[in-house]
Amino acid sequence: MDNPPSTNIHTIVKAQIVFLLSTLTEDNFERNQVEIRSLSEQHGIDTYLHFIRRLIVHSQNRLTSTAPPTSFDPSASLTFRLLVQETQRLARDPFLADRFRDGIDKGEGDIFRQFDLARFADRINLRSLERVVLASSIISTSTRRELANQAASMIRNEFENAVVALCHNPSFDHADLSPNQVTKLMSNLLSDTPPESPVLDTLQVKSLITAVQTKYGKDTIAPILHRILPNLSLLPNTSLVDLLLQLGPDITSDIDVVRALLGRYGITDANPPRDVQVVETMTVLSRQAAEGKTLCDVGALVRAFSSFNVNLNWPSVIKSFDKPDRLGVDTATLKLLIAVLLNSPREVEPHAVTGFWEVWSNPLYQLRLLDALLSLPADTFNFVQLPGQRIVTVDDVAIASPTIKALAANVQGHTWNSLELFEVLVRLAESESLEIRGCVREMLDKAIKISAELVHMGLLQVPEPSWNDIRLEYARKLLAMFLAGHPNHQLVFMRIWQIEPSYLTNAFRDFYEENPLNITRILDVAQDLKILEALLEVRPFVFALDVAALASRREYLNLDKWLADNVANHGGEFLHSVIVFLEQKMENEKASRISDPATESRTMSLSPNTIAIIVRVLRNNAALMNEGDMEFGREVRDACLQIHPRLMSLLPNTDIEPGFNVVNYTPEIEAEVDGIYKQMYDENTTIDEVIAMLQRHKESVNPRDHEIFSCMLHFLFDEYKFFQSYYPARELAMTGYLFGSLIQHSLIESIPLKIAFRYIIDALNCPPETNLFKFGIQALAQFENRLPEWQPLCAALISIPHLADLRPDLIANIHRALANANSNGNHGDGFISLGGHSMEPVVFSAIQPDPIEGDVEIPPEEQSDRILFIVNNLAPSNFETKVTEMREQFDDTHSRWFANYLVDQRISTEPNNHGLYLRFLDSLDRQKLLTLVVQETFVKAAAMLNSERVMQSGSDRNTLKNVGAWLGTITLARDRPIRHKNLSFKDLLIEGYESGRLIVAIPFVCKTLEPCVKSKVFKPPNPWLMAVISLLAELYHFAELKLNLKFEIEVLCKALDIDLDTVEATTILRNRPLTDSGLPLPEYVMDINAIPMSGDHIVHGESQLLPLGPSSPSDSQRAVGAHIEAILSALQLHVLINPQLAPMNVNHAFKRAVQMAIILPVVERSVTIAGISTRELVSKDFVTEANEDKLRNAGHLMAKKLAGSLALVTCKEPLKSNLATHLRQFLTDHGFAEVAHEQVVQMIVADNLDIACSAIEKAAMERAVSDVDEGFAASYEARRRHRELRNGQPFWDPSAPTSNFAASLPDPLRIKPTGLQPLQAGVYEDFGKLLDIA
Repeated sequence: MDNPPSTNIHTIVKAQIVFLLSTLTEDNFERNQVEIRSLSEQHGIDTYLHFIRRLIVHSQNRLTSTAPPTSFDPSASLTFRLLVQETQRLARDPFLADRFRDGIDKGEGDIFRQFDLARFADRINLRSLERVVLASSIISTSTRRELANQAASMIRNEFENAVVALCHNPSFDHADLSPNQVTKLMSNLLSDTPPESPVLDTLQVKSLITAVQTKYGKDTIAPILHRILPNLSLLPNTSLVDLLLQLGPDITSDIDVVRALLGRYGITDANPPRDVQVVETMTVLSRQAAEGKTLCDVGALVRAFSSFNVNLNWPSVIKSFDKPDRLGVDTATLKLLIAVLLNSPREVEPHAVTGFWEVWSNPLYQLRLLDALLSLPADTFNFVQLPGQRIVTVDDVAIASPTIKALAANVQGHTWNSLELFEVLVRLAESESLEIRGCVREMLDKAIKISAELVHMGLLQVPEPSWNDIRLEYARKLLAMFLAGHPNHQLVFMRIWQIEPSYLTNAFRDFYEENPLNITRILDVAQDLKILEALLEVRPFVFALDVAALASRREYLNLDKWLADNVANHGGEFLHSVIVFLEQKMENEKASRISDPATESRTMSLSPNTIAIIVRVLRNNAALMNEGDMEFGREVRDACLQIHPRLMSLLPNTDIEPGFNVVNYTPEIEAEVDGIYKQMYDENTTIDEVIAMLQRHKESVNPRDHEIFSCMLHFLFDEYKFFQSYYPARELAMTGYLFGSLIQHSLIESIPLKIAFRYIIDALNCPPETNLFKFGIQALAQFENRLPEWQPLCAALISIPHLADLRPDLIANIHRALANANSNGNHGDGFISLGGHSMEPVVFSAIQPDPIEGDVEIPPEEQSDRILFIVNNLAPSNFETKVTEMREQFDDTHSRWFANYLVDQRISTEPNNHGLYLRFLDSLDRQKLLTLVVQETFVKAAAMLNSERVMQSGSDRNTLKNVGAWLGTITLARDRPIRHKNLSFKDLLIEGYESGRLIVAIPFVCKTLEPCVKSKVFKPPNPWLMAVISLLAELYHFAELKLNLKFEIEVLCKALDIDLDTVEATTILRNRPLTDSGLPLPEYVMDINAIPMSGDHIVHGESQLLPLGPSSPSDSQRAVGAHIEAILSALQLHVLINPQLAPMNVNHAFKRAVQMAIILPVVERSVTIAGISTRELVSKDFVTEANEDKLRNAGHLMAKKLAGSLALVTCKEPLKSNLATHLRQFLTDHGFAEVAHEQVVQMIVADNLDIACSAIEKAAMERAVSDVDEGFAASYEARRRHRELRNGQPFWDPSAPTSNFAASLPDPLRIKPTGLQPLQAGVYEDFGKLLDIA
């Protein structure tokens, strides 16, 4: 066919084809068709074109007519059939379709010039795809305009159905388009048309490409697109982005397809893309994404741009998102960013991601983009996928332990593992915008939850030298977290150590200073990181010492060698730090031991072995220390011995220097000592016997006895640390007694004695309510008489403020003893007598001498001798001469010494010279001296009143009376009051009654008051004096005093011209609760049997009140009063005696005995308890209420209900037992012993128990009313006087007890100055309602 035939042959072939067409029959149709095709194929395209034109011309009538096929000539029908078949063959092959195009376009005659393509297709009955194939051929080249327009119109009309058919398999009947045919078809439709006159719009192009890709596969179609798309026909002004968006992500996912599309816009290898083009493209895409449009495959686009041989500035693409109007982050923009970041070339520097690390004009949007990217799942986006500096990798810890390597492997893939990211955050943390700083905080908070270790290491690695507030805050917070024990701390600390070792050591030091107990955590980390040696170089030395001490205990370090090396390197400076370190440790240990409640030590305790090592080093290097440090070191060593007594040897007569070794004992020795103490605490052995045993062991020559002795002392010293928190009261008292006895009996000496003194001083410095203070007082009491032997100890005791408050007598005696010691030239080496009196525990707190300030100034011996000579020779005959001499010799600075001497040596033993001495003092006219004489008199009186010796010695009691007479002479007789705070006479008498010491209290009070006869102010009827006389009258009439004590009271009254019988005795002692009369009640009465029910049990030395349990029926009737007697009289009729007890059941004496035994023992007790409770509660609540009627009413209501209920609730079971006991005793005492056996007693008790309870309840209620009125008598009177004298002013009941908790009560319960509030009064009214209900 490449060589056309000659004209003659061509003419012959054409004639032959015409002949074959004209001779078509049904029989030869197929044969002629084959022959015609063969002729046309063999003799060139012109022959075929002639053939197709002849078919169209012969079929013109069929093509143009609307008549049915049957109306045409049969030969014409066969020609038309051939046309149909041939046209379908051409329409199913885009290559053959060109023949149809050429045949029509170049055909001559009107039929071709006016060819109607659409009608032709309809007549031929072409399918949509066949029509598009034929039409695409027509438009693919230049043809007649009319024909081209018809073809374009047909394509547009049939395109959708044609694409559907194209997707079918096969697209035609038993035939399909080959890839080459598809290429030809797509080329005809997409690129062979005029460039700016496309037949298909972009969506149709997308549809066509998608269809063929779906059917033939992307791999097959890709090369086709690569050839076609660079010449793609597009409408004018169609931008690259428009095309990409319209084609969509599926088509644009192929980088070569995208390159082909870029070639359509002139971007080729010869003309590679420029930065501005790329930025503009991405900017437009970003804008379209923000508007919600579906983007192309941005990743493929980025890779396509990158595939050209040009270095594009990809960071500028990321930076192009930095727009001031951008606020929120949308998903499409985020996807676009990710596509750029992940598909931009990794090998090109700088990478696109660096655009994020630059300074943005909209930093808030920058942070929000970063935050959104960081929040994505790792399989979606991860900064670690991109080039950049990593905070940590496995390679960084290649030499570390497997654990740390595993931790590094775990975090190195985290998206936060980007140092540049933290540089941005740190930079923006300095922003002035609160919103930006807030966003930085939010991101860091999120990051901490994901990987706190990366955040900490990242913040630390940021090269910015200055640390802003946020960076510093989060670094500290994270450091604290990891120091506290975060699971990944090992990785963090190792990485910090690699990056900035000083940061870690400084952090350790700060962590230690925050709480020294953190040293254990610090050492754990240091050991993990193998940096102990470096840590020991950290200063200050105290920190390094604590690390070294703990490391030594764990056997990580040879402490001896380390200390020696540091001494060699640093000398005295290091040794001073060692002493300070030990001091701090011991002070913390001591503070922990003496605190109440117990507190944990704030430092890690040192073991005794560690202390021994340190003390040895100090001792061996003493030559390097200055004198001050040497003394300091000895003090600290003693402190160590106090905390760890096992560091000193307690063997008798030992010369072993303490502090160098730890004393241990064999298990056998310790077991034996433990058994001795157990015997003592179980009271199988007395403490005095233990002391005697210790004395024997100390004097023994047997080494084992010495071991026992030493071990017993060590056990006792070791126990000190448990006294404050863990010791029961009994065992504590026993231990204190034993401890003090060691000192009293000289069982410890030298340094152990000094340590024992430290224990006692520390204990006495504790608050008085603590265990240690009680221990100290108990121990001190055992060797008080030896105190002057140790003047430093005395000085320490004097400096304890609350000890002077609680034991002024002790402090006064110490002062006196020190003064005597100084006057005798004795400074503590020998025994010093304390005026013949041992220092006893305080019994009388009613006498409190004022503390005497300053030290005793003792005159020189020559001067003191002259003063004492003057006093010794003082007489009325030489009085003026001696006064003159005294004025010449006496100096006011010696007033205290002289006052002590005068009271202690003269006045107390020379009552006949009291007047002479008083005149002498007046003549000297030294006010300071007179004041000190008064103070010394109080001190002397307090010491003697509290002395046990005075109780036994009549001469000492006479001395006490002399002191009292002198006290009254220099005060009351001269109209100078005795202040209540120094001496309360009534309280002194009450305490004497309670303690059984009226034998000393009454004579002292009487002798002190006798000089009132000389007073103008204090003589009768002075109210203060008469109040004391009334109390003495109560003692005289109602206490069973010995005659000598009654005589003292009578002498006083006679001297004051008072008729004792006319004095109204007080009821202070008779109304005191049982606890105040020496019968202890527990704080909560758990067992009513604890309260004695008979006066037989109430005995107080030489005096007592009338027994609560009367001894006869007539006594009982007088005691309970007429109204109670009426109840009892009526109740006696109800007492039951079982008929089984005949004939005793009709014996009136027996019945009366039963009645008295059942009823009377309980009534007084129940009323007393209820009365006390009522008075205490009501008096506190009504302290500001001025209306006595309200007080009386409330007291009655409460007392009746409380007394009755209290008696009823508490009496039944105990009453049952007590009734049996008392009934048995009562019957025996009244002559019925023969019937008072158990069966009779139990029968009577069972029959009368309910009756007795009822009687108790009613009697208690009635008696309570009278008790309340009697108890509140003073309060009623105070309110009446207030109303008369100060009506309208606020009232405060002076007789009410003081309360320390009133201010802490809630407002409804708080006491108001305006009196009782309605809400408070309602409480008492409710008692009345309860009585009505009952």
